[in-house]
Amino acid sequence: MFYVTFFGISDIDLVYSFIFLGILASYFIMKPLINIILTLQLRRLLHYILSSLLFFTCYFGAGLWLKDWQDIIFGQLKFTFQLVALFGGILLILYIFREISRRV
Repeated sequence: MFYVTFFGISDIDLVYSFIFLGILASYFIMKPLINIILTLQLRRLLHYILSSLLFFTCYFGAGLWLKDWQDIIFGQLKFTFQLVALFGGILLILYIFREISRRV
């Protein structure tokens, strides 16, 4: 593999640095959001976020582990994101109906 160096830093080191900075930035972005979710007692939202994260971790893990299925798993990625979003929308609609029926 050919590595390009820029001021003594290889391109792979730059990629690792950007990945680390992205993880660090997402931590500092998500930390206050999680605190807001917990303060507002939106446990269902937190359950949805964590279950989606667990699903995608297993989904991508299977894609990396099962080499024969990689094309199928990663080819259906758009559809998978749409289904997870649809599931979140259904949960939101159910939550709204429950809140309306509870207050009426």
